[in-house]
Amino acid sequence: MLLFLWKGPVVYGYYITQFMSTRYRNIFQINPEEHMALRKIWIWMKRFRHRRGYGVHSPFAFNLITYVIYCKNAYYAYEELSRIREEVKSVRDQKGRTTGTTKRYRLLFRLANFTAPAHILSLGTGTGLGMIHMGFARKAEYLALDDRLGYEEKTRELLSRYLPDARYINIPDISRLEEEIEQLPEVGIVHINHFSAAYLPMIEKCMQKVSPHSLFIVEKINRPACKEMWEKLKKDERSGNSFDLHETGLLFFDKKLPEKYYIVNF
Repeated sequence: MLLFLWKGPVVYGYYITQFMSTRYRNIFQINPEEHMALRKIWIWMKRFRHRRGYGVHSPFAFNLITYVIYCKNAYYAYEELSRIREEVKSVRDQKGRTTGTTKRYRLLFRLANFTAPAHILSLGTGTGLGMIHMGFARKAEYLALDDRLGYEEKTRELLSRYLPDARYINIPDISRLEEEIEQLPEVGIVHINHFSAAYLPMIEKCMQKVSPHSLFIVEKINRPACKEMWEKLKKDERSGNSFDLHETGLLFFDKKLPEKYYIVNF
């Protein structure tokens, strides 16, 4: 019985994977939305054993997972942030996907509240919603950088209304963005909302300014373009504990803590 409870989700996940294969998708005429729903179920089953801090012995990691990642408290700012998300929900990226989910935006809020950074830096800011959620959690120096055109007008408007202290720079010149990072005394939170190979020099500049209190939040680590960069960051000698939330990676830099890699079913 115990073996079934331990292995059951993985076994069921295997059959779901087979069901999602191209052959069976054609036979049963599964549409993309249904395919995505099945895929999410498979991912949840595959990571079933890595939830709510089970088996985690580090007090720091357990507290982070239990009281930050899985926190269900209704924070004071959630209501207003929900209204802001509704205001910009029609804003989409160049591939037509929505800008993010409530669960992930609220996680950004809680992480900023947990780490209390002096500086919050966003790379590939996009619509600016991620920066706004972190800014509502903690008063800090905010710097939002992006090299992609198409967001700047709406993002500038949002930040000026809801985070007026934020500096927002949107230019295609990566070297100019690197200079902005160079001027920071250190980095607190670095939110890598978008990644391309051109961002590697900027990320290295950030790595040179980390402290034991720094946190990198890396989005889309499950995608090939970002996965390789995430793996390199984890293995960097300056890095400490890392947390894999499937789509989001969290990287801390306190070398006094035993270095470990955690999988979290988020």
